[in-house]
Amino acid sequence: MAFLTVKMVFEHWLPPASMTVNPYLLRFCARLSQGYCRTSPKWVLTSLVITLILVSSGLLVQMQFSDDVRLFNQSPAELLQQEQQVRHAGGQNWDSRFIVLLGDSTEQLLQHEHALQPLLHTWQQQGKLGNWQATVQRVPPLQLQLEVQQLLQQAYQSESIQDYLQQLQLKPPAIITNRLTPESFPADFMQQIQPLNSQFASIILLSKVALTSSDLALLTTYPQAYWLDPIADTNASVKKLRYQLSIWLALALALAVVILFWRRGSHAASAIMLMLLLAISSALLLSLQLQQQLNIFNLIAALLVLALALDYGIFFTAKLQHKDVVQAVLLSATTSCLAFGLLAFSKTPAIASFGLTVFLGVALACVLSPLLSVLAVKESKIHAAL
Repeated sequence: MAFLTVKMVFEHWLPPASMTVNPYLLRFCARLSQGYCRTSPKWVLTSLVITLILVSSGLLVQMQFSDDVRLFNQSPAELLQQEQQVRHAGGQNWDSRFIVLLGDSTEQLLQHEHALQPLLHTWQQQGKLGNWQATVQRVPPLQLQLEVQQLLQQAYQSESIQDYLQQLQLKPPAIITNRLTPESFPADFMQQIQPLNSQFASIILLSKVALTSSDLALLTTYPQAYWLDPIADTNASVKKLRYQLSIWLALALALAVVILFWRRGSHAASAIMLMLLLAISSALLLSLQLQQQLNIFNLIAALLVLALALDYGIFFTAKLQHKDVVQAVLLSATTSCLAFGLLAFSKTPAIASFGLTVFLGVALACVLSPLLSVLAVKESKIHAAL
């Protein structure tokens, strides 16, 4: 689509004067080309190899990834503080982690919740849990209600209570036959119990959670009790995707090198691979220094840098005038740096990471790719252009 736009629109609709290149830019690119071509090939090769070793070593030693899904969207600190104040004032200051209980009926759910209360009390006394909210706190199980009613009747029948009631000229209260059940409350009041396929699920909300793995292991001893941490589960998925992207990045680089060896020869392929590795690893290392950690969006940006830098390497190893290639690559890299570099100023960490790595990688590839001509890796007559 881009080729058709340039071919059909630019050549026919734009005036001829607008298609000429600025002479100042031509002279600048010519001098830049001359400066690159005067460099010693042996010095260039030695410098690139040593730099690649140092950069790769630094990246491997300091590399630290963050798979926190909250990087995808981060609100300003003032807004988060105001939200926290509102939630605290409204009594909705619950953690994103919670406990889910399953049961064949609402009564069974209440029994499971009641059995879990001693463990929650223990965690609270140990300072590992601030508070919790469960349905059983409002609606006791039927068995517990029956036991309480029996204890009350026994108390009313005791001699001391009988004498006291006689002094007050009161009769013992009648036995209460009605029982509290979740169905006797409005639906909005019982939102923590929801049907799930052929079962029922109950959610226990938690606050100020500081549980360890050994604490969570105790939870598995209770029937049909499950610990859910949506953020941690999503982070694990992001981590898995990051590993897959790392593999795809390595495979893309390997495939590019194989094709270059086949079509361009060993010298050109080796030089382009050296440039690609140096540009990508340097961009990741600089991003790591500026961000303190890397994330999955840095790897996505590295894939884009690989594609653009590969184009630059192919152009500089083709049978083209060096100054013309410098001009084309310089314009292409400038527009790419402007388009993606602006993303580095985003308040969202994920977008900023992507923009920063693309900007650094494209800029480094633009600076390093003219050195491919210095290494005398021009394509031969046998290895034609792709």
